[in-house]
Amino acid sequence: MDIQDYERLNKKKREIPEELQSLRLRLHRAISWGRRAEQLSDDLDARFIFLWIGFNSLYAREPDAVAGGQDASKTFKEILEYLNVLVSLDKDRIHGFFWEGEIFEAGRLLVEDEYLFEFFWKSKTARVVQDKWREECRAHKRTFTKARTFNNLQKEKRMPKVLVSTVFNRLCVLRNQLIHGSATHDSGKNRNALLRGVTIMEPFLPVCIDLMLKNPDKDWGAPRYRPDDKNPI
Repeated sequence: MDIQDYERLNKKKREIPEELQSLRLRLHRAISWGRRAEQLSDDLDARFIFLWIGFNSLYAREPDAVAGGQDASKTFKEILEYLNVLVSLDKDRIHGFFWEGEIFEAGRLLVEDEYLFEFFWKSKTARVVQDKWREECRAHKRTFTKARTFNNLQKEKRMPKVLVSTVFNRLCVLRNQLIHGSATHDSGKNRNALLRGVTIMEPFLPVCIDLMLKNPDKDWGAPRYRPDDKNPI
């Protein structure tokens, strides 16, 4: 993906009817952050953060649309609901994306990274049994392996939702570490994780944008912090 591709997506965005302002706003925001991420090839931290902001622009809804507030678990649930909609719109494309060699390998390594497993960190504060995180981590790996096994079977048995949800479980932890000040800029400790995160998010953001452009009549919900009618975007 490069800036020229974002220009193409932006041109298609302008073709969306004016009455679909919520969708236009989501796409306008996401494209702006995707473009910016493309200009930061020498800063993995910033690239991942900007790509995630663009992604956040696409899925986040008004707070009152998410019952009970917005803690980490509810945020992940909101992300999964959005991703499941994408899968329902084009199962083969989403599955094909995450099965692609470089993307799949990045996802596999993220799933195997214990430092991106939330239960690992909860075990440090005794909020879960000390060894339980290992059991949960193994379960995630088995689930991911199972999804991989089904890849060579007939299309209806493929498991894109499993691939997507397991990978994004790890990406969300990486996102939280950065956004909530729990990582050092340009730290050597998370370089590999960030490289894998960017490897996935950089091409995935345009896929999300493109699917939404192709399905403008889908109810994508109201985005947060909408400008007034006099200045809609």
